[in-house]
Amino acid sequence: MPDGRAERCSYNLTLGCHDVDLAHHEHYPLYTVAEYGGVSGADNMKAEILARGPISCGILTSASFENYSAGVLQLPQPPTQNAPLNHEVSIVGWGRDEHAGEYWDVRNSYGSAWGESGYARIKMHGTNGGLETRCSWGVPRVNTSVPGAVPNAESSSRSQPDVPQQAKVVPRGPQHRPPKSGLMRRTKPRRSVVVSPLPQDFIADEDVPAAYDVRNILGWDYSTTSRAQNEPHACGSCWAQGTVSSISDRMKLMRKAAFPEITLSVQVLLDCANGTTSWDTIQTGLDNDNCGGGEPDDVMAYLLNHGVPDDTCSSCK
Repeated sequence: MPDGRAERCSYNLTLGCHDVDLAHHEHYPLYTVAEYGGVSGADNMKAEILARGPISCGILTSASFENYSAGVLQLPQPPTQNAPLNHEVSIVGWGRDEHAGEYWDVRNSYGSAWGESGYARIKMHGTNGGLETRCSWGVPRVNTSVPGAVPNAESSSRSQPDVPQQAKVVPRGPQHRPPKSGLMRRTKPRRSVVVSPLPQDFIADEDVPAAYDVRNILGWDYSTTSRAQNEPHACGSCWAQGTVSSISDRMKLMRKAAFPEITLSVQVLLDCANGTTSWDTIQTGLDNDNCGGGEPDDVMAYLLNHGVPDDTCSSCK
């Protein structure tokens, strides 16, 4: 276990990228999702967050975002509908400001020193850098079938209609790559695996509150630890950071904040979840570490097919 890291948790120079060997590492179960997909539009996003927890969303950032400190932030919209976005964040709720109107409660991955303790309030309904156009959700598996893993959740906090448990595979349009990385955008459609009714189809508008925040549900904080993608070194890992944060929050909600808090490992995803591995070296000269950008769907697909251990198994290097 060099440098305090469990060698069998993630990338190994001899064996390559592989699943956690639970026969030798039973204390690091794998956490998975049962389904994942996309959502867009303020009303649909509210329904998804209210029913199942935080989501991750792409956004086109600018200097005003990088230098944000407080208040309700407005950002220019992308120039076209399919314009690439350059950052991924998670949305934990929404509220209303007396002067600025409705806003999203957004968690960034720049650490707690950025913005409002690592969060920002970003305007809802346009002028928000395309925040409402390309969002992702995943549902943590209640009884994971990964060998040797333990259940990571008890039950959903809200009841949903019973449906046949047959996956519905839904094509999705191309997702984003950070423009500054010079990486090639995907040319084949994105895919979702959906097995449950979508909250937007069964939650009535009148049941959606004017404000909601997973950091304060009846006095309980169901958010997990904020992350800093530039520690211990700069890494364009927002695609994993924002997505993992939303899934970790959902697990905390489903487990009713039970001890221990489970925060999934971003490093395992950087090592193993495809991302931009082949393009890092070819086009940017970066190490083969996926720090040049990636896709939220890469995270969701890896969680669905392989599972990810908690952060203590493999912290960011």
